[in-house]
Amino acid sequence: MNRRTISTLIFSTFLSLQCFSQSLEGEWKGSYAYAKQTYFSDFDMPVDKKNPIKLYFKLNTDSSYSIYSYSKGKDIAGKDTIVVCKVLYKKTSSDSLYLEETAVLKPSNAEPACFQKMYLKIKREKKLTILEGTWKSEGECNSSGKIKFTKKD
Repeated sequence: MNRRTISTLIFSTFLSLQCFSQSLEGEWKGSYAYAKQTYFSDFDMPVDKKNPIKLYFKLNTDSSYSIYSYSKGKDIAGKDTIVVCKVLYKKTSSDSLYLEETAVLKPSNAEPACFQKMYLKIKREKKLTILEGTWKSEGECNSSGKIKFTKKD
């Protein structure tokens, strides 16, 4: 291969990675549904019920992301609230992501969380970018299901 071909290949790879990274920044609206749940009976959800969830990807100056999830939950008094979690991000392939909720940030009095591990594929449809796949919670929660997020371009 000549220098020009190598340079073009490197530039193309860099450009495609940049396009992928830029498409993640911002707010993603979504929902998840249970396929399996063996959590406490008062939290049992019908498998077809869609539960709202949002993700926010903040692009940092070092090109990494700070990611947060927002979903309905309860505080220790049993009142409904929005639970904000910190999310770990890992790109597993050119079209796949692994996201894992790792800590509750707000409210400080939230019930113990059932952190989700999300295995997502990224795709584009018209003017939407879509993250779609499966999720699971392990341990006491032992739940799993499908999850989907969309972001308008």
